[in-house]
Amino acid sequence: MRRKFYMHRRGGVFYACLVNQETGLSMSARSTGERDRDAALIVVSGWLRDGLPGKNGERRKVEAAFDLDGILRGIR
Repeated sequence: MRRKFYMHRRGGVFYACLVNQETGLSMSARSTGERDRDAALIVVSGWLRDGLPGKNGERRKVEAAFDLDGILRGIR
């Protein structure tokens, strides 16, 4: 079973790359806004459970984000 996400630190803040379980491709890194690893893990688990936060405060499912990310990769 593949990992669902990878985390790394950039400038002291943790970022997460979510991985598409079907294709194995990862999304662009998203900032968790947290400097503590445990707090960042909680944020990412909330994304996986409730969906990714949008610009208007709305949530979108992770699966839908992978579809959009795949389209953008194809355009590039």
